[in-house]
Amino acid sequence: MTDRLAQIQARADAATEGPWELEPYAGVMCLAVAPNGNLVVDFSTWTDGHFSEMAEVEALASFIAHARTDIPALLAMVRDQQAALERVRELHVPVMEDGSPVGCALCDWEHDDGMTWPCGTLAAITATEGA
Repeated sequence: MTDRLAQIQARADAATEGPWELEPYAGVMCLAVAPNGNLVVDFSTWTDGHFSEMAEVEALASFIAHARTDIPALLAMVRDQQAALERVRELHVPVMEDGSPVGCALCDWEHDDGMTWPCGTLAAITATEGA
């Protein structure tokens, strides 16, 4: 996941600075314009020999233009969540017997219902990784 996030971050860093503003143009396309006024990209869709409806073009253009600021925001949220999960992992350490993990020092210390490793908390975190 970290490699993929790094690749996404590199693409976001390489893109023209945002936010991008949309400007309808000629009734059949939209322009995405950077804060400095430069044209970033123009959008139109051609279907069955004619331009698509402007609403369809605007929806596509809006998605792409907002990705310029949405992607960095989502990356920051993912990194924050990863850091929070790492802090949870650090709290749930194994209780060792004869060199093998037999339970969680945090969970099993507070409960008398038997020791398990990994504990339910770590099992839930691990189950979501890579999903």
